[in-house]
Amino acid sequence: MRHSGWDGLTITDVGSDYVPLGKAGWELSAQRTNISQKITKDYTKRTTEPAPLDPAVSAYIFVTLHHWPQKDEWARTQTSAGPWREVRVYDADDLVHWIEQTPAVGLWLATRLNKRPLGTRELDEVWEEWSFATQWPITEDLVLSDRDQDAAEVLRWLRSEPSVLSLQATTSDEVVGFFHATLNELPDDMASAYRARCLVVTTAAAARTLANAPAPLILILTEPDPGVARSLVGKGHFVLQAYDEGFTSRGELRTLERPSREGIASALQAAGIAEPRARALARDSARNLAVLRRLIPGAPGRLPNWAEEPPPRALLAALLAGGWDDNAEADQARLSELADAPYDQVIAALTPYVGQFDSPLQKVGSTWRMASPSDAWFLLAHHLTSIDITRFEAAAHAVLGSVDPRFDMDPNERWMAAIKGVNRDYSDIIRHGIGQVLILLALWGGRVRTVPDAVRRADMIVSKLLANADQQRWWSLSRDYRLLAEASPNAFLSAIEESLDQNDPAILALFGRDEDDLFGAEHLSDLMWAMEALAWSPAFLPRVTLAFARLDTIDTKPRRNSNGPANSLRQIYVLWSPQTYATLDERLHALDLIRQLESDAAWKLMLGILPRGHDMSMPSPMPRWRDFSVEKVETVTWPLIRRGSAAISQRLLEDVGANAARWILLLDRIGDLGTGPEAALDALERAEPHMTVKADRNLMWEKLRRILHHNREFPDAEWRLPDPVLERLDVIYNRFEPADPLERMAWLFQNGVQLPNPSAGGWEASQRDVEAAQIQAARMLFKEEGIASVLALARLTERPGYLGKAVYDAGFPASDIDALIEAAVRSNDLRERDVAHGLIVAAFCDRGKGWGADLITKARTLAWGDTAVITILRALPISRWTWEQVANIGDKTETAYWQQTPVFWMNEDRESVAYAIRHLIDVGRARHALPLTQCSAKVDLPTDLLVEALQEAAREPFEGNGDSNEATMFQHYVTEALSVLDKREDVDRNALVMLEWNYLQLLEHSRRPAKVLLRALSEQPSLFIEMLKAIFRPSEESGIVDPEPANFEQARAVANQAYRLLSLWDRLPGTRDNGTIDGQVLETWVKEARFLAKEVGRQDIADDKIGQMLSASPMGADGNWPAEPVREVLDLFHSKPMLEGFYIGKSNRRGVTSRLPQDGGEQERVLAAQYRTWAEAISFEHPHTAKALNGLAERYDWDAQRHDEDAERLDWES
Repeated sequence: MRHSGWDGLTITDVGSDYVPLGKAGWELSAQRTNISQKITKDYTKRTTEPAPLDPAVSAYIFVTLHHWPQKDEWARTQTSAGPWREVRVYDADDLVHWIEQTPAVGLWLATRLNKRPLGTRELDEVWEEWSFATQWPITEDLVLSDRDQDAAEVLRWLRSEPSVLSLQATTSDEVVGFFHATLNELPDDMASAYRARCLVVTTAAAARTLANAPAPLILILTEPDPGVARSLVGKGHFVLQAYDEGFTSRGELRTLERPSREGIASALQAAGIAEPRARALARDSARNLAVLRRLIPGAPGRLPNWAEEPPPRALLAALLAGGWDDNAEADQARLSELADAPYDQVIAALTPYVGQFDSPLQKVGSTWRMASPSDAWFLLAHHLTSIDITRFEAAAHAVLGSVDPRFDMDPNERWMAAIKGVNRDYSDIIRHGIGQVLILLALWGGRVRTVPDAVRRADMIVSKLLANADQQRWWSLSRDYRLLAEASPNAFLSAIEESLDQNDPAILALFGRDEDDLFGAEHLSDLMWAMEALAWSPAFLPRVTLAFARLDTIDTKPRRNSNGPANSLRQIYVLWSPQTYATLDERLHALDLIRQLESDAAWKLMLGILPRGHDMSMPSPMPRWRDFSVEKVETVTWPLIRRGSAAISQRLLEDVGANAARWILLLDRIGDLGTGPEAALDALERAEPHMTVKADRNLMWEKLRRILHHNREFPDAEWRLPDPVLERLDVIYNRFEPADPLERMAWLFQNGVQLPNPSAGGWEASQRDVEAAQIQAARMLFKEEGIASVLALARLTERPGYLGKAVYDAGFPASDIDALIEAAVRSNDLRERDVAHGLIVAAFCDRGKGWGADLITKARTLAWGDTAVITILRALPISRWTWEQVANIGDKTETAYWQQTPVFWMNEDRESVAYAIRHLIDVGRARHALPLTQCSAKVDLPTDLLVEALQEAAREPFEGNGDSNEATMFQHYVTEALSVLDKREDVDRNALVMLEWNYLQLLEHSRRPAKVLLRALSEQPSLFIEMLKAIFRPSEESGIVDPEPANFEQARAVANQAYRLLSLWDRLPGTRDNGTIDGQVLETWVKEARFLAKEVGRQDIADDKIGQMLSASPMGADGNWPAEPVREVLDLFHSKPMLEGFYIGKSNRRGVTSRLPQDGGEQERVLAAQYRTWAEAISFEHPHTAKALNGLAERYDWDAQRHDEDAERLDWES
């Protein structure tokens, strides 16, 4: 050692045979002679200068590379003499034994001495060579992705007794890499301890030489030999056999999980690969690390077996098809034509590839696809001929040009296409596959060496597909545009432009919407995504921008639940996160283009991308195959955003002109303008004289008032405009003031009045200011212009009642008020009568009941008319006193009052509430009476009245006018009233049954579902039969023929209601209060129901519905399902329809399930195992029930497989 001080220091909390616990100082010597003299010299020196060690608590260790027989005696002598806690000496014999315990260290040393044993390698060495062989090194996170269970199994194996563990992946090196990464999941000291015992053994002969190693080793065999492995385990060693994709004999073998696409993409991004590239690699890798390594080689590597020899014609056909479905005859025919061979021969040639680790093909269920289209293209395309490409062209036109028959269906029925047997000839997977091959041909057609114009062929195919496309063609291709756009961007954009040039663009077919009972469907999104992907290209951006602008012009607005052209444009151009590689200047040039050609779309876009305090945007889709990136991407910085904001603001001010509609939108953003608000005010002052249309000026006046109000209402807000700006806005606001004095006042009596100078004291102070302004305006108008002007103003306002109140509050003499009331109530104009309403409400509060009674008398005495009297009565308080006045008048007036008066809530006594409900029922307003029934808990309304209100409300037509809240409140009122009746002892049970029948649909998803009706159904077999008769006709075998209903529509309504009731039926006959079932009662009910059903010719359907009802059974007392009484009934009657109904009912009761996309059918496998367990448990006593349970298990097995296949196919999407 050439440095002063100790040759080595160790500190450990866990001692070993050679490294003592605690602190130790090490002195090393390679001296061949005079070992005793050397050790004594070193010992004396270190004892004199022990720093940094304290000899009393530390060990002294001397190591010599030579044999020294006196070592033990010398060490004992020095330990006894002190001062060291312990003294040890290790010579060559000790070093040999120590290395034998850690063979990885021995191999490391042997390698550096150029004496590596044949057939052995270090674990770290294999990992480094394998992981660094690619352009971006393979990371441990990538190798471990989605392999948590496999890693856990390896760690359990290491903690158990020595045994053989066999793992398989595409290559044996991947298994070694996985094991290395798994060890690194452990704490560093533990991982190091395991690695020190690890050796990678590449031959069986080398493995045999390690059998007698003195310490237990972890041997990784890359050429597995079960016999050798078992022999090594017998010697106390752990053996990991690393299998590749080659054939393996039978035995316990664990195959490593394939990493998910998301896992690969995430690991690649963590390794420093840009997200778009990472996602593309994850997609193209087919979830196979061997394929991934070929996609990012550091240097040319080994070809997969299937690419080493000329491929069969079938494999080339599969390459050109991309994917297909065995169940689609058209797909089969197309594949046959591509291969120039019968389909069964094609499949026979492809079948050997299925199931191989590094196979070019994947098969899930009936569907096939190329595992990694780009990988296969680079390895196989040079085998394609001119004939192959010609056949592909024909296939592309046939498949992508095929008509979607759903186009001819009613848009509201398209969701039922599959149910009606309306399907496309070609499967979605072959359409997608052909589209991908189009892109491969366009990008790497040069790989087809015998076809010099292969790249141009892709352009020709896309051009021909879209040339003069009609609505049916555009609609039929609505899921293929992203593929076509990347295959030939120029041809794709040209087709859009040519369609938009037509007087009636066929592309309009994409703007329609299909309705269904859930979410509906639209057909524009894929076109938008395709164009957004092309917008990443600076070269294509101007064309894409103009196309989007033109599409926005013809877009259907307002848009529902789907992306539209305007939204896509905004996402591309948003200044703080542009979704294009074009620079700001390039984007502004493209924007200027549409300002000239599509000014409205440009205006909308500029407003949308003008930065604001809080904003959001969604990322646009990136190209999946093409690379539009530029050499230097413009970095978005605050200075760049500010420059963009100024440029957009300048263009907005240039384009706004004297257009009031644009100014109204721009004024909302005046504080966001990069030029500052002053420039906008200058422009507005110049534009104001040119706005001559009265309606436009009124709109501007209102807009400016709202802006002034909003800014002054929050004086401390950060976004508030400065006072000088608000003062200038005030001046401009006054310039827009109408010349007509009535129009200058009308805004004060509209909804949501906002004063230009509101109080800063909060909402209540602001409301007082509004009322004061209203009173001032009313006082001036009534005083100076009289009754006629007040009534004229009423006709201009939204809330004339506020005007009436303001006139009264202005303090005019009673005679003036009475004269205005008379003029207003006698008017034929509703708004003028509303002035009277406001006057009367205010006056009654001051003058009281006597004045109100006198006013009614006066109106009747002087024959003001029925309308005037009703106007007066409706303005009076909703109270018993008012109702007495109404009753005294009687006749038509009383009826009209109760037909018109709004009654929602009242704080009256029991008799008054009941009185109001009774009168509302009598005039056909039982639905309006239901809110008053909510008083029942406080005032204890009579049961008969509650029942009658519910009965009558059910008979009245619902007039919701599309207001979902009104429907919700009606449901609330009904369920609350029924809940009150549930607690009453005096309610007729049959009345409750009928109420639940009438409100069944409403109660289905409420907090108070139907229960009395379901109990009745489970107690009265005759009621069950009546429901069956309403829904189903007698069977032909019965010979019974029912008469046709007199009212077909009514019969259909009853049938629908009965069907709904049976679908909700989940209370079994004989159900006790504690949830158990009385078997005798259940059996008796079923027997009677079957007897009655047979008499009316409906025995089979009765058994079916009984079976469905029985599927609601609880668990049995023995812990098995269904309950014992249900098993007894099912086996007693062993009716096939009943057992089938039981099977269907249980399946349907599962309802909707949720799962993560990659979960597959795990839920269903758990259910299948549960049903089999129950079936086995009851099979001897109840074989028919057990058979039904096994049927359910088989159904869930099938569902599990289907979900597994769906999850697998998710990785096929790209």
